[in-house]
Amino acid sequence: MATTSTDVYGNISTSGVFNEIELSAGSLLFNGSSGYLSNTSTSANLVPGTSDFTIEGWVYLLDYSSANVLFSKGDNSNGGGAGAWAFLTTVTNGYLALDYAGTNVLIGTTAVSLNTWHHIALTRSGNTHTLWLDGQNTGSATLTNNLSGTGNARIGRGKGSASTNYFAGAISNVRLVNGTALYSSNFSVPTSSFTAVNNTQLLLNVVSSSLYMTDFSSNGFAFTNNGSVLYNNKSPFNVSQCGSLFFNGSSGYLYSTSTSSNLIPGTVPESSPDPSVVPTFILSRDNSFSV
Repeated sequence: MATTSTDVYGNISTSGVFNEIELSAGSLLFNGSSGYLSNTSTSANLVPGTSDFTIEGWVYLLDYSSANVLFSKGDNSNGGGAGAWAFLTTVTNGYLALDYAGTNVLIGTTAVSLNTWHHIALTRSGNTHTLWLDGQNTGSATLTNNLSGTGNARIGRGKGSASTNYFAGAISNVRLVNGTALYSSNFSVPTSSFTAVNNTQLLLNVVSSSLYMTDFSSNGFAFTNNGSVLYNNKSPFNVSQCGSLFFNGSSGYLYSTSTSSNLIPGTVPESSPDPSVVPTFILSRDNSFSV
């Protein structure tokens, strides 16, 4: 995004072209009964098949009353067709699982606890499928399944139009990398928003209330909001509403029209040992200007 007009933020004005950096400041809130996002594309970019891949995201679970589905890709009305698959947590105990054609072919050994943020991921490297919870391997198996489903992609609901498995809680930063298993050993969980690494085919960073369904991968897949999925200001990261200023080197700058004497250093002794004598200019988080 860019700003080309002259805008005023508090007492600071901008002139020229600035790139705006969006932070992952929120999440998607699912009601557990009807809300989900869907995409109808049949693009091969969303079909891992037998290739290496990674599907991951951040989740905040509210209950285990149904299978909480992060992502699914289904072929037919009941979701059990050949090639249909889903990445989810199991009913009752909340273990991570890979559902293939209606059967959980891989189940983790550690519960995804309620009411806190967790990073979850599923990778395939060769025929080795691994479930990751907060950077730790929680289950692995050798599988030869072909994840070839070309039906709707869904976030927050199971595969197939008859599925009653809805996500209850919040989801942020969903990323599908088709062609690469990003994790091969235990790792430190990300501390900032995901980026579009090589082979990224889907990237929902939930950056703001106006862009919460935007795919920031190069594909720009469009998602439909079903059952009132809401933007929520809960985030897995300790993110404040702050960022940085990007200057283009040719026309962008900040200026203030204030004539306050507080902005006029006057004569400052060069040998002054007290740094408080020298005015310090601060652009604060609320975009106000102070000294």
